[in-house]
Amino acid sequence: MRKALSFIFFLLIYQGLIAQRVNDRSLQRLDPYFGIAFGHTDYYSVTSFLLSPYANYSEAFLTGDYRREDRAFLPQYGDGYMGGAFNAASMIRTDKFSAVQGKVEYSKGVKKNVKWNETTDFLLLQPYVLADSLGGDMQSEKYEFSGAYSRRFGKLIAGAELGYRAVHEFRKIDPRPRNIASDFGLRGGVSYILGRYYLSATASYRKYHQLQNVEFYNPIGANAVEYHFTGLGSRYQRFDGTNNFTTVRYKGNGYGVAMLLSPTDKGNLFAGVNGKMLKIASHLPGQNEVPVTELSIKQADCFFALPFNMASFNSAISFKFLYERRDGCENVIDNAVEGSYNVVKSLQLYVSHSADASLYALMEKNGLYIKPNVGFNYYRASYVYPMRLASFATLRFGVSGGWLKNFGNWMTSLGLEGRYEANLMQDLELPERYTEKVILHAYTQMFDGFCRNRFLLGVSARVQTEINDNNALFLATSFSQWFFPSDKALLAKLSIGITF
Repeated sequence: MRKALSFIFFLLIYQGLIAQRVNDRSLQRLDPYFGIAFGHTDYYSVTSFLLSPYANYSEAFLTGDYRREDRAFLPQYGDGYMGGAFNAASMIRTDKFSAVQGKVEYSKGVKKNVKWNETTDFLLLQPYVLADSLGGDMQSEKYEFSGAYSRRFGKLIAGAELGYRAVHEFRKIDPRPRNIASDFGLRGGVSYILGRYYLSATASYRKYHQLQNVEFYNPIGANAVEYHFTGLGSRYQRFDGTNNFTTVRYKGNGYGVAMLLSPTDKGNLFAGVNGKMLKIASHLPGQNEVPVTELSIKQADCFFALPFNMASFNSAISFKFLYERRDGCENVIDNAVEGSYNVVKSLQLYVSHSADASLYALMEKNGLYIKPNVGFNYYRASYVYPMRLASFATLRFGVSGGWLKNFGNWMTSLGLEGRYEANLMQDLELPERYTEKVILHAYTQMFDGFCRNRFLLGVSARVQTEINDNNALFLATSFSQWFFPSDKALLAKLSIGITF
C-alpha cells in the first residue's frame, strides 16, 4: 500500500505540476515558504530536485551588475564593480521517474581599485596569495555550467551532477597579473524511502587549478613590490620582488560527504549535514614546480527546517550552522645547488577558525510574508612566529518581507529587507618590528574597516507577463544600500529575461 501511495505521489507531480501556467510555476519558485526548506536541499543531496514539489521550470536572462563603496569593505575585491552576465537554468521532469536540471552562466566585468591581492578566488586561497603594493582595476571573465540527472528505481533514487567553472582575470597596468582558474566538481548519491521520509547520501569530488603570472612593461617594475603573503601580514620574503618568482600555480583536490533527511509530504522536518575537505598547494613553475605552501581547508555545516501551519498562516523555522578551519604550512626550500629546488622541511605556521550560525522564522498568508532572522559570526586567525593574531565577533539581526501575486497574465513580486550587524569584539596583534610599515598600516586599516557596525536596507521587485500559457517575459531589479558610521556602499542589479 505504501509503495502504491508513493507511486501515486510521483504520478501527481509529473502529470499535475508540469501542467501549470508559467506564472504559477514562477510564483512557486519565488515562494519563500518553499524556499526556506527546498532552498537548501540541492546543496545536501544530488537527488533532491527530483523529490521536490517543483514543476518544470526554465529561464534565461541578462543582468547588469553595479557596486560602489566609499571605502572598500574587502579591498582584495576592490571598492566597486561594473559588469554584465547571461544566465540560463532549467529543471525538467523527463518522465514519471526521472528529471534533469542544469544551469549556465557567463559574466564579464571590472573590479575597481583592487588592493593587496592579485590572485583570483581570494577567499578560497587566502592567506596564500600574491599581492602588490599598488593595486588597480582587474578585468574579470567567468564561464560556469552544471548539469544533473536523477532517476527513481522503486524505493531507491540515484543521481549524479557535474559542474565546471573557469575564470580569467587580468590587469592592464603594471603590475599586470594574468590568472586562469578552473574549478571542476562531481557529485553522486542515492536516496531511499523510509516511511514518510527520504534519506539521502551524497559524495563529492573537487579539483582546482590556477595559473598566475605577473608581468611588467616598465623595466624597473613600476616601483612595485610583489609579496607572497602567508597570513596576517607575514610573507615569504625569500620570494618577494619583481624578477624571478612572479609566476604561481595553485593545485588542489577535495572530497565531501553529505546526508539529507527530507519528508515525502510537507509539514515535517528537513535536516542536512555536510563535511568536506580541500587541500591546495602553491607551486613556483619557474623553479621546477617546487611547492611553497600547502593549505588544508576543512568545513562542516548543518541545517534544519520545519514548515508548519499556525493560525491559518504558512509558517516555518530554519537554522543553519557553518564551521571552517584552515591550516597552513610553509615549506623550507633549499638553494638548488644541484640544479633543482627541493623541500627540506614543512612548518605549520598558520591556523584560522570561523563559525557562523543563522536562525530564520517565516509567516506567510495570501502572498504576504515576513521573515525575521538573527545570526552570529566568529573568526580567529593566528600565526606562530612572529606571533600574530586577529579575531572578531559579529551579531546580526534583521527582517525581510514581501508580497507575491498573480493578476491574470501578470505576476508581481515585491521585497524589502533591513539588517543590522554589530561588532561585539575585535583584536588585532601584529608585531611592528617584523611587519613592513606599509603592510602594517594597510592591514590595520582593512581590519578596522571590516569590523565596523553596519546597517543594510534593500528593496527588490519583479514584474512578469505571460506571452502564452508556457512562456513569459520578466523584468527584475534590486537595490541595496549599506550604511557605515562614516560612509556607505551601493549594490544594484537589473535583469531582463524569459521564463518557460
